[in-house]
Amino acid sequence: MSPAGRPALRLATPVGTPDLRPDLVRLCAGEPVALDKVSMIAFVNSAYAGLDPDIHPDQYTLAELALERFHSHVGTNRRTKGERATGIASDLSRYVIPFAVELAASRPAGRRGIAHLRVQQAEVLQAILCGDHDLPAATVAGDRLRRRAITCLWLTLADAARVCSEGETGLRRAMAAGRLTSSTDRQGQELIFAADLRAAGLLAEPDRPHGLAMGTAAAIIKLLGSAIDRGRDLGAAVVGSYATLQAVEPLTSHRKRPKHTGPRPYTGLRDIVGACTLLTATSQLATWLMRLVGLHIGEAYGIFVADFADDGTTAWLVVSTQGGTISLARDEDGRFVPASAKDHTKTTGSRRRVPICRPLADLIAEYIRIFHADPVTGQVNKGARLIAGLRSEDTSGSDALRANIESAFQQRQSAGLAIDFDPHDLRAGLITDLRNSHVDKRVAEWYVGHAAPKSVHDGYDLGPPQEQLEAVAEAIGALVEKELDRTDLRVPTIKSEQWGRSTRRGRVRDLLCAELRATGWLIARTAETSPGTVCVPPLDSAEVGDLDAADLAHRAGVSLGTARRWMRQGELPAREVAWGDRVLWMTRPADVDVFLAARAGASVDDLASELGLTYAQVWALLVELRLSTTHRKGTPIRLAPADVAALRAEVDRRADAGLQVLLVAAAAQRLNLPPTPSAPSCGRACYRQRRHPIAPGTAMSPSPASKSSLPPTPTTRSLNAMRACPADLSLPAFVSGRQGLTCPR
Repeated sequence: MSPAGRPALRLATPVGTPDLRPDLVRLCAGEPVALDKVSMIAFVNSAYAGLDPDIHPDQYTLAELALERFHSHVGTNRRTKGERATGIASDLSRYVIPFAVELAASRPAGRRGIAHLRVQQAEVLQAILCGDHDLPAATVAGDRLRRRAITCLWLTLADAARVCSEGETGLRRAMAAGRLTSSTDRQGQELIFAADLRAAGLLAEPDRPHGLAMGTAAAIIKLLGSAIDRGRDLGAAVVGSYATLQAVEPLTSHRKRPKHTGPRPYTGLRDIVGACTLLTATSQLATWLMRLVGLHIGEAYGIFVADFADDGTTAWLVVSTQGGTISLARDEDGRFVPASAKDHTKTTGSRRRVPICRPLADLIAEYIRIFHADPVTGQVNKGARLIAGLRSEDTSGSDALRANIESAFQQRQSAGLAIDFDPHDLRAGLITDLRNSHVDKRVAEWYVGHAAPKSVHDGYDLGPPQEQLEAVAEAIGALVEKELDRTDLRVPTIKSEQWGRSTRRGRVRDLLCAELRATGWLIARTAETSPGTVCVPPLDSAEVGDLDAADLAHRAGVSLGTARRWMRQGELPAREVAWGDRVLWMTRPADVDVFLAARAGASVDDLASELGLTYAQVWALLVELRLSTTHRKGTPIRLAPADVAALRAEVDRRADAGLQVLLVAAAAQRLNLPPTPSAPSCGRACYRQRRHPIAPGTAMSPSPASKSSLPPTPTTRSLNAMRACPADLSLPAFVSGRQGLTCPR
C-alpha cells in the first residue's frame, strides 16, 4: 500500500468553490492532513453541514459516517451528556476512526465506500479489541508519541522517525529504496501514512497486550454498528447484517488489565478508622460520607452546606448534584463547556433525601463549625460546598481524595494492617451492612440511590415512608457504636490540608490548624513550632532521626521531585513540620524502610528485560503459574522475591527442555538424509508413528495457556516453526543421535 499520488476519495465540493471542510472531515475522507492535536468536543460544538447530499450514499466511507453520526447524535440532536460524549469521542479517536481510515486506504480506488464494506472486514475490529489482532497503526504511533491516535494517521517525517523501529536512518533508507513513499498536504508538508510504516515493516510495534474487557469492547463495537446503520438510513446499499458483531472475551494473556476474579473484599469500619489516621479532616469527612451513606465520590462533592439539616432528633442530607471534578455540561445554546459541578445525579434514582446516623451528623456539624463558620460572628456560609475546596473555592478535589484513600490503604497494607482496597468498596461495604442487617431491599435501594423503575407500575412508586428510612439510619448508627465502641468519627491524624493561598481558608490556615489541634483532630508534633514563632534549627538533625525530602531522595536513589511527590500524595507516611515561615515534609526512617521494602520487588518490565521476553510473555507466565499480581491501579506490577524465584525457575526449566530439541532439518543433516522437503516429512512420520520414545520433559505440544509465555529458547522457536512451516519440524535431540534410524518411506 503506497500513499504516493493517492487521490482524495472524491471531490467534495464543486470546482471553483473554496473547500471549507474542517480538518477532521478531510482526514476521514482520506486526505493527507497533519494534526498536532484535535478536540472532538470542539468539533461537536462547531457548525457542520454534514455529508454532501449530492454524493451518492454508497460512496461515503465508514470513517465519514462515524464522524457525521457523532456530530448529529451528540451535537445537533443533543442525545448525550458530557461524560458520555467524552467517552464516545475517546473511543472514536482511538479505535473506530483509525480503523476505518486505514481500512479504506487498503481498498482499491472506487471500492472504499460503505457499500463495499463486508462483514469479514468489520469483524477485524472485534479481533483488535480482544487483543487477537494488532492495533491500528495510528493507535500504535499515538501511544508512542503520547498523542491521540486520530492525530497520528498521517505523520511528519520527524514523528515518523520517532515511531520507526530503525530510526531516522532506516526511514530515509526505506524512502530512498522505494519501500516507503510520502504524500503532501495542502501546505506542501511531506507526510507519511502510519499504516504504510507497518506495511514496510518499520513500525515499532508494542509488546504489551491490549485486549479490552467485554463491556468496554461492546460499547466500541456499538459505535461501529451505529455508523453502519447511519449509512443505511441515508440510503446506502449496505451489504450484509452487522447485528452479529459482538465483543469477544479476551484471552488471559491478551488482556490489557488483569481480570478481577471473585468478590471484592469487605472493608469494615475499623479498616476505615485505620486509613483515616493518614487522611486529613476533609478527606475523613468525604470517606465517611461514602461509607455510611453510600455516596459516589461525585455525589459527596456535590453536597452543599445547605443540603444538611439537623433538628436535634434526625439529620438529613439532600443528594441532588455532583461535583469534585471538571466535567462537561451544556450551556444555554446547547454547547459543551467546562463545569465544576453538575445539576443532576448519575441516575434519576440517585436523587434523594435520606436521614443519616447520629455519629455522621455530629461529624458534619463539627466540620461546618470549623471550616464554614465565621470565627468572629459564627455565621455559617450555607452557599458553600460541604467538602471544602483546597486549591480553589468549592471546585475539584475528587481525584486527590481517590489517590489519598488508595495511598492510605496501600501504606497500611504494606505494613500488614489492612486489605486490598478500591474506592468503590466504600459503597459496597454499606450495601453489605444493610443486607446483613436484614433491611428491606426496596428501602435499601432507595437509601443508597439504586431505585430504578422496572415497570410502569414501579414508575409511580414515590418511595418508602420516612419512618423506614430513619430506621436504616438508626441501624447504621448502632453498627458504628458496636464495631468501633464509640460514636465520635473524628480520627486523630498528622495530616493537614494544603490550602491554596487565594482561598479564604488559606488566609486563616494557622487558625484552622490551631482549632483542629484544640479539638484533638490534628495531632501536634514534637518537632513543630507554634505559629508565628521563630524556629532555630537544631544543632544536629540526627537527634530526631527524621528524613526530609532531600534525605529521602538520596536514600531511595530518586530525584528530589519524586521524593516530594511520595510525601505530598501520601504514598509514604509523612508529616508537615513548621520551620520558621516554611513548612517541610518529614518522614520517619521506619516508615521509609517499609515503603522501600514494598517497592523492592521486581516489576514485570524488569523481568521481561532480564529474561529476554516480552511483557505479554511474562504476564502470561505469571497467570499460568498463578502467582500474585495484586497492585495499585496505575502503578507497575511488582512481585515478591519468592514469586520472582518461581518465575525464573520455570524459565530455566523450559530452557533446559529446549536443549533436548532439534529442528528436523538439523536432525536430517546429522542422519545424512537429503535436505529436501521429503526429509522433514519422513522425520514427521517417524515422530508421529512413535518409532522412538519421547523423552520426558520434551515440550512438543504445550498447553494453549502456555504457548504465549514460552521464552525464546530453541524449544519455543521450534514450536513456533512447527505451527508456521512444516519444513521446520523439530525432534528430540536424542532421537537424531541414535544410529540406524531409517525412514519408512
